[in-house]
Amino acid sequence: MVEDQDERILAELQKDGRATNQQLAETVGMSTSACWRRVRALEESGVISGYSALVARERAGFATSAILHVSLERHDVKFVDEFVARVTQRREVLE
Repeated sequence: MVEDQDERILAELQKDGRATNQQLAETVGMSTSACWRRVRALEESGVISGYSALVARERAGFATSAILHVSLERHDVKFVDEFVARVTQRREVLE
């Protein structure tokens, strides 16, 4: 369960994932050490699963965007995991 302070931290990190701990602490109204501990706990518990950059796809040369729906004949875990692994190896696949 995420507490109110954690919600504020998460909201701010979603706005600016590159904010320093000091900037984040000031924004959410916490001490830097308390903020650092909470962010660390959120990372360790998996609530924060990583950090990423938002890419302006057209400026990066990805002029076309597509959302695909794929139907598989087999649904066993090994087959699906293999499919996902192969698809995500493609340079064109962003998510």
